[in-house]
Amino acid sequence: MSEPAQLRILVVEDEESIRRVVVRFLRARGCAVSQAADGNEGLDALRGAAFDVIVSDIAMPRLDGVGFWEQAQRAGIAGGARFVFVSAVPLPAALGLPAGVKVIAKPFTLDDLWGAVSQAAGG
Repeated sequence: MSEPAQLRILVVEDEESIRRVVVRFLRARGCAVSQAADGNEGLDALRGAAFDVIVSDIAMPRLDGVGFWEQAQRAGIAGGARFVFVSAVPLPAALGLPAGVKVIAKPFTLDDLWGAVSQAAGG
């Protein structure tokens, strides 16, 4: 029986301390993780690699999470990646995110994050 493929995850988070903890946690779970500090860096990462799941903050400088998602979709560079958004503020339904996009509230536990990532990845 073959080993399951390593999950490829992009973490887009402007708060370095949160990004560092999330990246370390996901790597400990066996994931291949890339990181970006805002939506613009996230777009650059998407242009250079394919990901299974993208974990993105909503409120970020330069390009926020929703703008990042919109531009990635419009440019066709998200591939089949599923998005998991994290947010410290309640999100209005009018943001225009499609059904099935997972949003978890900050503060979140690492178990909450792993559950959302696993669900997004189809497992």
